[in-house]
Amino acid sequence: MTVSKKRKFTDPEKGQKEDSGGQKTAGIDKVLLKSILDNSSDIITQFDLKQGKYMYISPSTKKILGYTPERIMRVGYEKALSLIHPDDLPKLKKAIESLRWRNRVKVEYRQKTSEGNYVWLSNYMMLVRDSKNKSLYRVSDIRDITDYKKAEIETAEAKQKITEILDSIQDDFYVLDRDWKFVYASRRFTSKLGKKSKDFKGKNIWKMFPKYKGTIFERNLRIAMEKRKIRRFEVSGKYTNSWYRMTAFPSKEGLTILGQEITERKKAEERLKYNEEKFRETSEYLENLLRYANAPIICWDSRFRITIFNHAFEHLTGYKQDQIIGKNLRLLFTKEDQEANMEKIKITMLGGHWENVEIRIRKKDGNIRTLLWNSANVYSRGKRKLVSTIAQGSDISDRIRLEEQKNEFFNIASHELKTPLTSIKAFNQILYQRISGAADKQTSHILARMEEQINRLTNLIVTMLDVTKIESGKLIYQKDEFNIDELVAETVKDVLLTSGKKYKIMIAAKTGKKITADRYRISQVLSNLLFNAIKYSKKSNVIVVKAKADRRNVTVSIRDYGIGVSKDDMVHLFEKFYRIDSNEGTADSFSNLGLGLYISSDIIKRHGGKIWVKSTPGKGSTFYFNLPIK
Repeated sequence: MTVSKKRKFTDPEKGQKEDSGGQKTAGIDKVLLKSILDNSSDIITQFDLKQGKYMYISPSTKKILGYTPERIMRVGYEKALSLIHPDDLPKLKKAIESLRWRNRVKVEYRQKTSEGNYVWLSNYMMLVRDSKNKSLYRVSDIRDITDYKKAEIETAEAKQKITEILDSIQDDFYVLDRDWKFVYASRRFTSKLGKKSKDFKGKNIWKMFPKYKGTIFERNLRIAMEKRKIRRFEVSGKYTNSWYRMTAFPSKEGLTILGQEITERKKAEERLKYNEEKFRETSEYLENLLRYANAPIICWDSRFRITIFNHAFEHLTGYKQDQIIGKNLRLLFTKEDQEANMEKIKITMLGGHWENVEIRIRKKDGNIRTLLWNSANVYSRGKRKLVSTIAQGSDISDRIRLEEQKNEFFNIASHELKTPLTSIKAFNQILYQRISGAADKQTSHILARMEEQINRLTNLIVTMLDVTKIESGKLIYQKDEFNIDELVAETVKDVLLTSGKKYKIMIAAKTGKKITADRYRISQVLSNLLFNAIKYSKKSNVIVVKAKADRRNVTVSIRDYGIGVSKDDMVHLFEKFYRIDSNEGTADSFSNLGLGLYISSDIIKRHGGKIWVKSTPGKGSTFYFNLPIK
């Protein structure tokens, strides 16, 4: 609405105009003006500043607010102000106040409708003054902008949502226009550089990051921009200590760039490369170690095909690698040994292993060599699949031949010694009987000592014969059923009679169980363990023998309170010729060859039992053995 100095205001009801001189002039456009105001889609109001009330409100108020003009004019100005949203009322009042020094002002606010909801209004206000510049009326053109505001809010929310989505992307993300200026930069990207997104907007990328000029980064971005081709490449950060996998997506407007940090992957690749190099070096080293090792080494896969056959094995067998690799393992065994050896090998496939097992190998020329083997399995990752078995052997053929010769010598020597020793013992007994009572005490003592030494020498010869029989597999067992409690009692009685010393052997054996075994050999085991307890119990004369049984086994224990056995000695205690060195031991050179426990161990094992020891140095030892009841 335009107001000139001559026409300060218009009274729509009267249709008259008042000029600056105060005279009234008949309006020829009365009907037309009222029609325009009444049919306006906006709310047109005229407020009399002097009277403080509305002079005119257009009918469109009913459509927009749900109130008739008459109702609003009736309730008054202050009541009408109460319909303004509380948050927007100060803003409206401030705009009205500013009309004092401004002719026109525009303000947006929310106003409650008759239905109780709010609509957004845009109020364009202007002040009508008289010739003396005194304010007369305030005219308002009020437009419903609810739809516009909703669209504006929805657009802002959508923009905010998009920003949040972009900022939530875990990778670096930014957009460049065709002038290489930043349009958008994600928070993740900018935060790495200690900046905010607003610090990038409108800035040239090459000015912000000059270190990337002339690099693979710039070349790929320019190709993507000029040829509109998607470019993917990896680059090391110039401003961060990181690696990135970059993807540039071209469009008409510019480039959208996605940067995925791959530092950990790059480090893993470097470690993998390093490990692969080390693995290659280690593999070459191990291959050479296996190939040129002094000991014969062989490997085979899960189908028993030979995969490794080192030089020592070539030298041992006379075969060359190209004659053996890929062939079945049976090729190396004699026909007589094939099944037995393959059964041992199959045990390794079930998780077992060879440990000092004797295996006979057939050489290319047909000769036989005996090897002492140990083996181990190689599994795939996670131990789910058997990959191969590796075995190492030591040629003991010469040692076995010497053992056989030694055993033969012991056997012959023992038999040759046993016959004259029996005669010597008989002659000594006859001599003792003839001079008994007539000879002096010293002569009787000498003859008694001779008898004792003859018995010890006899035991030594018997022991040596037992060893040769054990090693040749010729030790025969005569198994009968007997009561284990009775055998324990009888053996203890015999030991006490022959020990020549005053020892207190306490017996706790009331199992009532009978076992089937070689009575003589089990008694031999008990005797060995009891004599050992006596030998190594110089400071104590108490020995405890116990026997207990369960449904399957009977277990016998011999407890002494002597010098005990160290952990190092326990490992070798049941080996042939192994002796414990101790100043407290009283065993002489004949009775302590280290064969008693070796023989005892073999006897118990041959009966399907087990023998072991528990000991504390300085406090004594307890030897155990068990035997199956049936």
